[in-house]
Amino acid sequence: MGETVIAVSALGEDSESDELQSLRQWLDDEVELSGAVDAGEGRAVPGTLGTVSDVLLITLGPGGVAGVFASVLITWIRAKTGSVSVVLRRPDGTELKLDARGLGALTSDQVPKAVQDLARWTETGPGAGTGVATATAPVTEGSDDGRQR
Repeated sequence: MGETVIAVSALGEDSESDELQSLRQWLDDEVELSGAVDAGEGRAVPGTLGTVSDVLLITLGPGGVAGVFASVLITWIRAKTGSVSVVLRRPDGTELKLDARGLGALTSDQVPKAVQDLARWTETGPGAGTGVATATAPVTEGSDDGRQR
């Protein structure tokens, strides 16, 4: 597998940029993800200096990095209180939405399978990783044209 860039956006009770900053801190704490996390293009926020990014770009290469990313992401979502959703987008436009309520309902025995399924989803093409949808409901997989798959 070559490198794959996954775009990550977050929705929650805190502002999107606060949620992404929190997630980025968790990702940056992992040595295996060093240099893999970048902020996407920022947007201007009225009344502030500079820009705020509403997306993180995660570059996943060979060597188990997808598994580390999946583990950190699921752990971060499960640690959140309140309503938090994360939308992942693969280069082919396929999106996957992970919801804190669904992931929080997983038992400790189900979490490793969810991590494995999410890692596989990040590494493969369209139609793959459908196990994440069943393991972490409510999860929505779709394409950039708005149709569900």
